[in-house]
Amino acid sequence: MSRRADRRAARGFTFVELLLVIFILVAAGSGILGSFLSTHLLTQYARDSMIAVDDLRDMMERIQSTPFTDLLTSFPANVADGPAANPYPSIVANGAYALSNQQITVTYPAMTPTRREILVTVSWRTRGRQRAAALSTVRTSI
Repeated sequence: MSRRADRRAARGFTFVELLLVIFILVAAGSGILGSFLSTHLLTQYARDSMIAVDDLRDMMERIQSTPFTDLLTSFPANVADGPAANPYPSIVANGAYALSNQQITVTYPAMTPTRREILVTVSWRTRGRQRAAALSTVRTSI
């Protein structure tokens, strides 16, 4: 080999090689960032769902402890956030809603004088999407 060829080989990487390495690093970094963002969104959704289920459980415990004859006055049908005298945000664990645009609604899909099916629904908004969770129970007068 000539001296000129030796000098050229000893100088380092070519511009094309550097561009290729940068492209590979950017592609790998964007893949890792995408995974991180997906994990963050799923974690946030799981946290919100857990809060909603906790609020549902609080409401169900309150419904179970309410006398059968007082159910319709304490938990009126299709009234978002409950009656003015006893609003649902004061019932849940923290004394206030923790989710964005959260509403709790109690409905009675099947009702007889001695039996009531009760459906409690929590709805909230996360990242522009409407979410909901629901629990149901049956109460009898006996």
